[in-house]
Amino acid sequence: MNNEIKMLRSSEKFLELCKGLKLPLNGDICSSTEVLVKHIFEKYFESRISESDQPPWRDPTNNLCKSLHISSNQTRYIKPSENDVWIFGYGSLIWKPDFPFIDRKRGFIRGYRRLFYQNSTDHRGTKLRPGRVVTLLPTVSLDSRVYGIAYRISEEHRDEVLAHLDYREKNGYDRCDVQFNEYPEDLDSHFSITMYIATPDNVSYAGNIWQIPVIAQQIFTAAGPSGPNRDYLFNLANAMRELFPGERDRHLFELEAEVKQLIAEYEPKLLEKSLKREITEIIETGNTDGDVRETIRDVEHLHQVCTHTGWREDFLVKELESLKELLDSLQSKQSISTQVESKVVNS
Repeated sequence: MNNEIKMLRSSEKFLELCKGLKLPLNGDICSSTEVLVKHIFEKYFESRISESDQPPWRDPTNNLCKSLHISSNQTRYIKPSENDVWIFGYGSLIWKPDFPFIDRKRGFIRGYRRLFYQNSTDHRGTKLRPGRVVTLLPTVSLDSRVYGIAYRISEEHRDEVLAHLDYREKNGYDRCDVQFNEYPEDLDSHFSITMYIATPDNVSYAGNIWQIPVIAQQIFTAAGPSGPNRDYLFNLANAMRELFPGERDRHLFELEAEVKQLIAEYEPKLLEKSLKREITEIIETGNTDGDVRETIRDVEHLHQVCTHTGWREDFLVKELESLKELLDSLQSKQSISTQVESKVVNS
């Protein structure tokens, strides 16, 4: 048989391999590489695909509305002054303000639209595999709104916070000032605010590739130092629902639905196929080298890799790259819904 394992069931090496991997000796496990791979996958990796990576948007303690009642994150009281600066957060700053502030408010700005038109090579992606994050584009209608959080930075900390944000938003973002309106709307409650916006002339701008399915596929397979790109998307969508109930952000919510569809329908199949390929390579290499202990270590290492942030995206990319014709046609929703299905299910 072509797939027979070179180690016999009764051999000392095979027994050592099964004991080392804590696999059952049930008679058929050594009949083929395929069967052995199946046992290893089911014991060590199948649960990792279905387990939650505990994304922060599902953490019941992460209640943004409740946290807004605590208007300051300072350890001591700092009196507001006319030289304070307000910063508008419309992306990750909504749930991740990593700087000191003395007050914060819900609200919106007019005349802009929030879009996932910016590549992220330093937070939610890498230079080789960029993620997608939001920027703002001006609209013709001043009725357009972008909802977010205003943070008041004390004069005492203003320079250090701005320097920190300049570095954090260094991948194509510039400062500009706009008018902020408090939520719920109060015509008398508005003030000037500073925000960071990535314009179309920056090197990481990706707005010319605008289709929802294309952006969704990029987010689906991207992760960076700040975590998976999908976490960024889902955090933002859930923050909008929690902080601004009833308000619609069509681009955001359509993109969220598209990525969730990819995760639900295709991710388990793609991950299983990719992991089984990795396990097969480990087994075949072990058969050639005859070093059972190295085979065991390689399986354990692969299992450890599957606990690291971004592991799903790494294996998704490997599998998609193995289906080169799929990547070449991922410019439409039809290519995702038909070709992934046919290649993964029927192969």
